[in-house]
Amino acid sequence: VRTITQSPLSIQERLTLMWSNHFTSEMDVVNLAEYMHLQNELLRKNIWGNFKTLVYNVTIDPAMLIYLDGWRNFKTGQRGQINENYARELMELFTCGIFDWNGNPNYTENDVQEAARSLSGWILGQSSKGSNYLSLKSVFLPSRWDSGSKTFLGKSGNWNTKDVIDVLFERRSDQIAKFIAEKI
Repeated sequence: VRTITQSPLSIQERLTLMWSNHFTSEMDVVNLAEYMHLQNELLRKNIWGNFKTLVYNVTIDPAMLIYLDGWRNFKTGQRGQINENYARELMELFTCGIFDWNGNPNYTENDVQEAARSLSGWILGQSSKGSNYLSLKSVFLPSRWDSGSKTFLGKSGNWNTKDVIDVLFERRSDQIAKFIAEKI
């Protein structure tokens, strides 16, 4: 059993707790203990690593896909099923915050919409045990991804999940560094 007081590296457990509060999910919503456990292990395993890599891994984490409706974010017809929940939280709560240190907005409503389009296509995988069982991994389905051109933070391209995170970290690196340093 790992606890903050008993762990040989209590800083590891303190950071795991901090990241689980930062990248918040709730059992009441996720409703699968296995997904919550895997998310906790993801945070624990990545506390010493690259923050951008952690953000990408949390973005496609099954617990987060359920918690912020990422698994419901997919292209149909005229983008009728694009869900903006995770895209908004990605910028507002997880990376750069609403405003920079001068009070200027870090993103626009259009940036949220374009990021949501880029983040589309992820689902909860099916287990090899049959279609009634979920696997413990997420799966990207290109047929559910909005593959059209998008403009995010002033940069245009045929963005996918990795791309939108790359653009976010390229365009808002100073804001992300300050926002996360203040959180820690």
